[in-house]
Amino acid sequence: MKKKLLLIALPALMVLSGCANIQKEQPKVEEQPAVEFEEDTTACEEIFGEAVEAKQPAIRKMDVVDTQDDYKIGYQIHFDDKEDENAANDVISIRFIAAINATYSSMVWSRGISAEDGDVAKAFGNKRSDGTTPLASSVVYSSLSNGGEDIMRAEQGDYAAYTGFIVYSIRNIPYEDNKDYYIGVSLLMDAVQTDFYAVKIETNGAHSSSTDAFKLSNTKDAYLRGTINGSEQFVGEKADIKGLNKAAFETDFVEDDSFYIIEKSSTAFKFWNSSSLTYDGNTKITSCFENNSGEIKLKDGKAGNYRLFLNGEGRLYTEEGAPYNVHNSFYIKGDMNSWTATDSWRLYNDRDNRAVSHKISLEYNQEFKVWEDSGGEGYWYGWPGQKVSETADWFVAKSNNTGDNIVCKHAGDYILFVNSDGNIWLNPVD
Repeated sequence: MKKKLLLIALPALMVLSGCANIQKEQPKVEEQPAVEFEEDTTACEEIFGEAVEAKQPAIRKMDVVDTQDDYKIGYQIHFDDKEDENAANDVISIRFIAAINATYSSMVWSRGISAEDGDVAKAFGNKRSDGTTPLASSVVYSSLSNGGEDIMRAEQGDYAAYTGFIVYSIRNIPYEDNKDYYIGVSLLMDAVQTDFYAVKIETNGAHSSSTDAFKLSNTKDAYLRGTINGSEQFVGEKADIKGLNKAAFETDFVEDDSFYIIEKSSTAFKFWNSSSLTYDGNTKITSCFENNSGEIKLKDGKAGNYRLFLNGEGRLYTEEGAPYNVHNSFYIKGDMNSWTATDSWRLYNDRDNRAVSHKISLEYNQEFKVWEDSGGEGYWYGWPGQKVSETADWFVAKSNNTGDNIVCKHAGDYILFVNSDGNIWLNPVD
């Protein structure tokens, strides 16, 4: 027996006078070689009925991905087996649902589609195919089908704390061609930014739920995902050592660890796999890590603490263990610390330089030098002997009895190096 969704819009927010008209206003996403699908932010029968009235039972129960005070987010799957002995014709539809408990003037979804092999089928963003129309929800529903006769109702049961539902649907995805992809979404409701949720298109044997779904905090732009330090986990980036790189991490690794890198920001959803190890000059990283069926795997005998850096070209490189990730005897002294040596302004050891600070915040007209504590009087390093072109006009010299002080003329965040010749280099941090 065919089943239909019961979808009731809250009348105070919108009256559905005809779903056919709404459908005309919802442009379809352009077809792509890897993923062909349609998307919309309404859930009336005529729009979502293509999947519900297929040969399989109605849309599956909602699997909750996350619950916060302001919202509850989950997903539903409808798998359409065409029963024509050609699995390539089977399609799947996935609907993300947010239960909300407030009235918002703007509710905009962002989405992207990516695979663990690094392929991006749909760039992450909050615009439709025309590049200008937001993926905005304008209809709030008081009830939705939750499979069969079971109805999700706002202000009742599991949803007693919520006043309505909004949806984002991706429909008619060719299953066999795209089951290795993940669909990632987030939702911005006025100033409330939800976490990021990813659902793999591949389903379990009963086609009732995804084989993999995960949540990532919106406070970080990149994560390691896999077996790290002996356990399955996510490890967030360390923004303070990121510098000009796309992402940076610091963590312990033990034997048999392997992982992917997930880039997840306001403009990107992408997996980085072992292909990031392959480039000229990769001797350091490949002495410690190797390809393991696409995952990045620690080599035998290489357990320890690592800093990993993913640069803008997608190349992964490393500074392995101590002494590269420990403080050394170099300090920045100046107006910021009354010309005294404080740990908050101590530099790190670095493989290619004498010392480095991956991020320092400098104010306009702030004066400073770098001081090396040798156990005696120490040594001062002042006005840079060399500077990169980007900072040529951003620092000036000021004479002092221990050599010229460095004076900042462009407030901001910088990477500071003391190179092997004792010269100071300053690079702006994006």
